[in-house]
Amino acid sequence: MIILGIDGGGTKTHALALDETGRLIGSGVGGCSNYHTVGLSAALACIQDAAREALQEAQAHMAVYCLAACDTPLDEGRLTQGLSAAGLSDQFLVLNDAFAALRAGTSRPYGVSVICGTGFNACGIGLDGSRAILHSLGPLTGDWGGGYSLGEAAFGAVFRADEGRAQPTILTGMLLKALNLSDLEAVAQAIINDLITPAEVGAVAHWVFEAAQQGDLPALSIVERQAEEISIGALTMLRRLKLLDHPVEVVLSGGVIRGGGELLRVPVQKRIQAACAQAQITSLDMPAVIGAVLLAFDALKLPAPSAETMAAAARALRA
Repeated sequence: MIILGIDGGGTKTHALALDETGRLIGSGVGGCSNYHTVGLSAALACIQDAAREALQEAQAHMAVYCLAACDTPLDEGRLTQGLSAAGLSDQFLVLNDAFAALRAGTSRPYGVSVICGTGFNACGIGLDGSRAILHSLGPLTGDWGGGYSLGEAAFGAVFRADEGRAQPTILTGMLLKALNLSDLEAVAQAIINDLITPAEVGAVAHWVFEAAQQGDLPALSIVERQAEEISIGALTMLRRLKLLDHPVEVVLSGGVIRGGGELLRVPVQKRIQAACAQAQITSLDMPAVIGAVLLAFDALKLPAPSAETMAAAARALRA
């Protein structure tokens, strides 16, 4: 029996195929498979190429595709139709890529995850296998957090301080250095002329944590808001899935969470454990595609391979 896991995102697509004992069959890698970015045909082609590389001309018995942009039933239907036509496996599931990060970080088939990287998302799997996830489509669906949100807040803090609407902040000098601009008037002109890229805004998140570590109050306020949003996301999933009274792992992942270190982790842990005493806060230390594979084992009701076996598969993937 061959089990296939796919983790497809905005930068890379990873595929991993194992047999039912956890023995590695093969791995594959491709580029962006976010169909909102590259289009459905290109995304499906990328997924298929990575999958076929991992399968080595075999066919999977079960596949789980954890894909960026699988945000709504409409997305799921489009991707399901395309992957069904590809015929890579006898059975398959299509899920949002947040579920791969969740399952890769848990020792149980259930738990909760918050992903805080460029953007923000939270998801969970209940004791009965039910799933919950945020829409995570940005401000219009009530989402705040991630690198872009932190950078945007830093820009705002700097201009509000300059105009007297808020207290001074050392973020001003950091922002000018990051953008290689002489003063805030030059920043304003760059904004007017649409010369500041989303990547540049997101990169400012690093300076927010740097300023917060130095005790800058506006930066600390931004970090506090991010910690609150992470906690709210996790607790929302725990409540919706009725996990508040159970031993449960809350997996934190994403570049912002790594960058925030203890500034984020400590307040997040306190908030979550105040409402869910048995919650264990963990960090993702496996490639997310491992989670896609484990979800396939769960779907087949097969015992998951040992942590050591999955770690070996992860090392092979990295190689």
